[in-house]
Amino acid sequence: MGKHWTTLVLVLLAIGLGVWLLRDRGKVTESERKGRDHHVFPAWRRDELTRVEIVHDGESIVLERDAKADGLWQMISPQKGHVDMAAVESLLSTLEFATVVRRISPGPELGLDAPRARATGLVAMGGLVQRFVLGRPSPRPEGSSYFRLDDFAPMVVSRELTDALVAPASTYRDRSVVPYLSLELAKFDVKVDAKPDESAPYDNHGFSLERIDDRSFRVGSEGVLASRDGVDKVWEALAEMRAESFLSDADGDKLTASPRVVLTLTPTETAKPPAEIAMGDACPGHTDSVAILRRTPSRVVACARGLAIDTFLVLPTSLVEHHLFTLHADEIEDLRLEWLVPNFSDFSGFSRGGPMAIELARKGTGFHMRAPFDRDLTREEADAATALMERIASAEAISVTRGGGARVVAPVGRARVRNGDHEEVIAIGEIGGEIGDDIGSNAENKITVLREYDDARLEVPRLMVELLLPRTTSLRPLLPVVTETRRPSQIVLRCGTPQDIADTGDGFRLVEPKGYEVDSSVVDLVNAFTRDKVEAWVSDDADNPTFGLHDSPCRVTFAFDNNFRAVLLGSKTKDGHVYGRIDGEDGVFLASGHLFDLASTLYVSRAALRVPASEITKVSATLNGLPVPPSDAMRDAVAALYADRVRSLGAQAPQTPGAGSSKTLILDITLADAGTQKHVMCNSPSNEWLCRVAGVNATFGVSDAKLAAFLPSSSGKSAPPDNPRTDEVAPDADSR
Repeated sequence: MGKHWTTLVLVLLAIGLGVWLLRDRGKVTESERKGRDHHVFPAWRRDELTRVEIVHDGESIVLERDAKADGLWQMISPQKGHVDMAAVESLLSTLEFATVVRRISPGPELGLDAPRARATGLVAMGGLVQRFVLGRPSPRPEGSSYFRLDDFAPMVVSRELTDALVAPASTYRDRSVVPYLSLELAKFDVKVDAKPDESAPYDNHGFSLERIDDRSFRVGSEGVLASRDGVDKVWEALAEMRAESFLSDADGDKLTASPRVVLTLTPTETAKPPAEIAMGDACPGHTDSVAILRRTPSRVVACARGLAIDTFLVLPTSLVEHHLFTLHADEIEDLRLEWLVPNFSDFSGFSRGGPMAIELARKGTGFHMRAPFDRDLTREEADAATALMERIASAEAISVTRGGGARVVAPVGRARVRNGDHEEVIAIGEIGGEIGDDIGSNAENKITVLREYDDARLEVPRLMVELLLPRTTSLRPLLPVVTETRRPSQIVLRCGTPQDIADTGDGFRLVEPKGYEVDSSVVDLVNAFTRDKVEAWVSDDADNPTFGLHDSPCRVTFAFDNNFRAVLLGSKTKDGHVYGRIDGEDGVFLASGHLFDLASTLYVSRAALRVPASEITKVSATLNGLPVPPSDAMRDAVAALYADRVRSLGAQAPQTPGAGSSKTLILDITLADAGTQKHVMCNSPSNEWLCRVAGVNATFGVSDAKLAAFLPSSSGKSAPPDNPRTDEVAPDADSR
């Protein structure tokens, strides 16, 4: 017995200590009191908070949570439901950090016996309950109030605490109207009950989205994949559907009696009921608002402002996914392009000159090639692979229709992208099925492929199919068109007016056409071809008429000593890019249309019209034969008179005034050198001034802005009445 006596004493002491601690947890400890001497609440145990109760103006607000399970706050009264967590956290922080403004003596004038707000068990933290009453407003500071906590002496508390304690219950109500997240939905239906406005189509009766898998939805009426961007906009609109204020049941029923839109959200869990939300008229006093009535699973009547209701008024066809793949470029982890026939050379004019397959997998910030060789890509090849994936991910079909069970019966090629276990495939070849056979192509240079993910037929441009098949140029590095670091000794331009430019060591000069000074912007031409990288290699075959390279009228040749590099430029795309190829090499590249613009530019000096300010003695001007009042600005304008471009070479006199809206401006510039004169004549038959100068056989294009010092608008006078000018023209887009 003696050897157990020590153990027994220790057990009894532990039990006694536990009982003492449990009893003490219901009191404010001395250490808590000292640590929060200036705070309104002398103890604050946030982790043990279980209940907050505030009663004022006949309204009882009760918030509870299960602290042991670290549960979320719920509203118990005046109604049960979720809370706005941000509002509750704001309330708790205000209570926790509220400080005493000043302590005062008791008295009936404080209004603490008939308080504006009172609480029983205001803050419950385990066994500790702190109660308070809020009395009348205090005269200072502004917005403050009298306050008493339990049996402590009265005090004055701040406006912030006062406002928090008299806030209505609606402050803490959950303001989200949509009860389910998009990830929880099996189906989402939109019913448009009536034509909401003149801009909405009459046949718009709504749309439905049906889940395909954990990633994607199908447009119900179309039977094909829904656009990721379109679906994201729908989910964003649902997320923005939050209650700014709450309406009475009567007002809600009235404002949603004839709803503009009715939403039905069906969750994947069959045990959960569908949610039905009606969107009605604007709330009283707020034209930018919408009355919302959530009928199920629980009733919510609210007013939402700034809601993008137009998102729900779109036609189903506008939600169809036109991208070939749903994965974005940075989401593609694996890419495989493959021919499925070894010697196929006649699929809509395609020929297989590249490898049978190209397969890439991301590796860190680069790529590893699995086919046709097993190796890591170089940095230049990795850049090309990134560009290839971006073009594939952004590629869009011309039209998308349901496949109806169709399958590719004579597969020619296949493109596959993968992210984890998710895989998407485009099948290329002869398509057959319930809706008839499809030979794959048509006379309009379009080809039909099959998107296996949603069994959809995609009509795509022929060139896009080349993107999906292995090519010799699929991973060709995106380098400048001319990979030379030396300065060219000769440039031959055959893109419009023939020009030969040479550099014999003292700078560029214009050899042909003869008699002209060369423009300094020829350096821009050299830099564009030798420094700017091509944007993509799009084909191995330059004979495709789409590229406009057969008998190309635009050829640029650079000579580097005895080494020549010739580039052919073809058609421009709708977005302003240009196709091209390097003479003697296979492959078609896509580059900025700026290359074509530079190759077509006349490199005659644009400074032919100007005279340095130090060489000018006098400037006089006439507009339509009438003198222009002289000004100091005229000298500066002549000194800065660089043409925007050279319009043409040869004898082409500007038009004379008298027809239509044309005007003629004549500048006579007296030079300091023996009083000689420079004569500039400009004419504006359309939206640009055409100028010529004596001694230079060329016509220059000049914008209004550069001639403003000589035009009536600059002096506030009206134009001569015989030829009023009404068109104000911005500088030409090709100006440099």
